[in-house]
Amino acid sequence: MREAGSQSTPSRRTAPQPSSRGAKAAADIEQYTHILAPFVNSAGGLADSAAVPAFIAVLPKFSSTLSRFLVSTVLGVSSQAALSQFMGRGGVDVLSDWMLQAMEEDTEQASNLLVDILTTLKTLPVTKAFVQSTKSAKVIGALRKHDSADVRKMAREVVAVWMKAMPATSSKATSAKPAAPGPAPAAGRLSHPAPSTAQPAPKRPKLTQVMTMLQQCNGV
Repeated sequence: MREAGSQSTPSRRTAPQPSSRGAKAAADIEQYTHILAPFVNSAGGLADSAAVPAFIAVLPKFSSTLSRFLVSTVLGVSSQAALSQFMGRGGVDVLSDWMLQAMEEDTEQASNLLVDILTTLKTLPVTKAFVQSTKSAKVIGALRKHDSADVRKMAREVVAVWMKAMPATSSKATSAKPAAPGPAPAAGRLSHPAPSTAQPAPKRPKLTQVMTMLQQCNGV
């Protein structure tokens, strides 16, 4: 028993330590953005077509799901010329391998990565020859039956976009016929092209914005 008048010693609380997961995420972000820095422009996309071979060469270093989000974002805001180089040099095959690995993981983060990569693939300037030769076509086809509704939806959209590109590419090269000449415009009047009905591509966040979002999601 405690003696009368004695005071108990208050228990001490240890100061909260930073999450090891958050610290690792912060280190990953810093490491991978340092690797990407030489290849990107101020908008966060690939600087130019000449940067593509070296960019593809460093992709094996991006082994975590977190790091692969950064790569997908860079591609999503890159120019069509840079993306054509990326396709021609086998870069899409790397993305296909990443998608296959993500398919084996039953996590929300892996599903989100699949959606992000599919969104990037949807913007590629594909041709009939590319669609017929790339192994990513089979991977995307399989993703139409993925457990995630978001993944299924985006995979179907990619397939639809790529299928539209195939006949358009082949018809220009083989079966295009010269259009019959229309009536000449009246003197003193200029003809105006019909307004485009194409929908603008969705804006992708800059690399710095993605870094901030990833830090927030991982509690950094």
